[in-house]
Amino acid sequence: MIALTVALAILGTTLSAMNTGVRITYAMAQDAEMPEPLGLLHGSYATPHTAVWAMVVISALVGILGVVSVVTLTGITLASNFGTFVLYALTCLWTIIAFHGRAEGNLLKHIIVPVLGLLANLAMLITILGMGILGGGTSQQESLLALGIAAFWAIVSIGYVFFSSRRSGRALFATPGTPPVAVERA
Repeated sequence: MIALTVALAILGTTLSAMNTGVRITYAMAQDAEMPEPLGLLHGSYATPHTAVWAMVVISALVGILGVVSVVTLTGITLASNFGTFVLYALTCLWTIIAFHGRAEGNLLKHIIVPVLGLLANLAMLITILGMGILGGGTSQQESLLALGIAAFWAIVSIGYVFFSSRRSGRALFATPGTPPVAVERA
């Protein structure tokens, strides 16, 4: 009974995460932060069908790679955790930057909590990867695989941002005193 409950919880969490991933991908494509086809809606159902199919393909590839070995599966899992910690750390960092010097900033909500969150996520990231790398054996292989996957996605992401900005004529970094360029929506 407990195993069935856990299986249902994992299924529900997976479906929820995939739905969120598809919707965020769609919204980012609408904002020209991801390839335009990912922002297309199905003609009859008004669902982001291209983003759904992209998620299906990526999930299938991850599943295929995950069954290669326990080391590969654990490396993929660690890469996912790595991404989560980096995402949360960056969210905390951008909160600190966004509210720095603003009158409506709240010391607790916009400085103390984000600084603690940033430090906690960096500590978790360093601890998990550090223990894996220093542990040797398969733990080291898994951690290095996770770092390789993260590096690959970082290179792909940076490349996309660079070439997309260049193609659209938008500045990669905003210059002080220059008004932001509005993104045209279809």
